[in-house]
Amino acid sequence: MQAKTKELDEAQELIRTIPNPQKEIEKIRAGMEELEDRSVSKKELPRIIQQLINKSSQLQIEIISIRPREDIKTQDKDLPRGVSKAYIEMIIKCPYNVLGDYLKALTELQIIFTIESIRVEKIEEAEETYKAKPEEKDLFATLILGTYTIWKI
Repeated sequence: MQAKTKELDEAQELIRTIPNPQKEIEKIRAGMEELEDRSVSKKELPRIIQQLINKSSQLQIEIISIRPREDIKTQDKDLPRGVSKAYIEMIIKCPYNVLGDYLKALTELQIIFTIESIRVEKIEEAEETYKAKPEEKDLFATLILGTYTIWKI
């Protein structure tokens, strides 16, 4: 009898917590659909790279290189089931404030990006590495961007 009372109390608490389960289910499904819309598959990487290039062109950022990075591995245990991650490396040349504008602009793109790493170098330090001619106030930034793929299960 006591076990049944406890079970009934737990059920009533659940009802108080989630009074309309169908509404919660619809909310979760809507969130999943939004994530699916913003996620990508590896075959879509050229489209993603094009978006990154377009945004950098708008801000007059010089792209030294941009490429997918398949050598970076994510530990699958860190990601939820049905989710994988693709990486893109960008080396760009621009003034410091424009770099900040670009990083902010990444959040406005349709694709979800995470900045996995960023390395910023003064032109003087980096010009030998990339064989570029220095311009005042410019810098080199190497970005590793992550983007997520959600697979339908």
